[in-house]
Amino acid sequence: MQEYNLTESDIKTLKYEKRMGYIFATPFFVFGILFSVVHFATTHEMNWILFFLVNLSIIPLSYLIAFFTNRKINENLRAGTKMVTIGKIARKEHQIDYEAGSGMPAPNALGMKAYSKYVLTVNGIE
Repeated sequence: MQEYNLTESDIKTLKYEKRMGYIFATPFFVFGILFSVVHFATTHEMNWILFFLVNLSIIPLSYLIAFFTNRKINENLRAGTKMVTIGKIARKEHQIDYEAGSGMPAPNALGMKAYSKYVLTVNGIE
C-alpha cells in the first residue's frame, strides 16, 4: 500500500460519498419526530416534558448515525491522503446489464436500457 495526497477530484468524490450517512440519518430523524408527534397527539394526557425529551434524544441519535457512517470518509478528508494498493489485473470481464425498472412500457417502447459493466479481478479479489 502506498500513500498519496488527495486531489481536488478525490475530495469532491469523497464529499459526494458522505451523502450515504445523511441518507441513513434523515429517515430516522423524520420518522422519529413524526412517530413521537403522532404518538403524543393520540394519547389522552399530554406530557410535554416527555415529548420534548423524546424529540431531543432523536436529534443526537440521528447525528450519531451520520457521524459513524461517514467516520472513515471524514478521517481521509482530514488527513488529506489516500491509501492505494497497486496490483496486477488477473482478469477483465465485460458484462452488459440492464437498468432496474427500465422495462416499464414507455411511449417510444425502446425496451430496457442496457449499460456496460466491467468486472476486474486484482490479486484474487473481484
